Amino acid sequence: MSSGVAREAILDALKDVQDPEVQRSIVEMDMVKSIEIKGTTVHVEVLLTIRGCPLRTVIEDQVREAVLRVEGVTDVNVVIGTMSDEERQRFAAKLKGPDATAQQTPDLLKPDTLTEFVAIASGKGGVGKSTVTANLAVALGRLGYRVGVIDADIYGFSLPNLFGVADVKPAVVENVVMPVQVKGIKLVSMQFFCPGQSSDHLARSDAWQDAAKLLSRSPLGYARRSALGSSAWDRRHGA
Repeated sequence: MSSGVAREAILDALKDVQDPEVQRSIVEMDMVKSIEIKGTTVHVEVLLTIRGCPLRTVIEDQVREAVLRVEGVTDVNVVIGTMSDEERQRFAAKLKGPDATAQQTPDLLKPDTLTEFVAIASGKGGVGKSTVTANLAVALGRLGYRVGVIDADIYGFSLPNLFGVADVKPAVVENVVMPVQVKGIKLVSMQFFCPGQSSDHLARSDAWQDAAKLLSRSPLGYARRSALGSSAWDRRHGA
């Protein structure tokens, strides 16, 4: 190899590229299918979970920038592909973590969780729950916290409108819901699943796990457990 560019150097550079939906390295999540080096040109193929992923260009640009930082590389060709069913199953298994089962208590509800819960609730509508929740989430994010928001209202969900993502649908990989990323905040709302869906679709996943602050905007008395098991929050903790 005349350029002296090593595959290990390329792979090491790609460890800094994260999937925006799950906030995990594309190398850690086995999303890098192939690396081919020809002289000073590097060809990289990256697999995404779904065809037509809205964050495709973001990942493509980050991969190109990361590889170009490797000494000796002058040109990068990035190919974006789609995972097979088997590859998606392995991706979901990594996301859920070892020994995860549908009946397990989500990590966020265990006594040793490092995530703090903030419930914004009221006995009546129209008092500003959504506005308070949105502003509090953004403020906490600006303070450096990793923030997740659950819009658990069954009828009056409005947080997707406030965040400008009313028409966005979260990706679902092997029954794992990927929270919508907006302004550095992870958001899941009942609006994403209407019509005819129940709040249980928010409940049995693991991509909430890296949220240091989890805000739930809900009607008075809503059980927070129903929204914490089926959305992919990652398993890292802390602010």
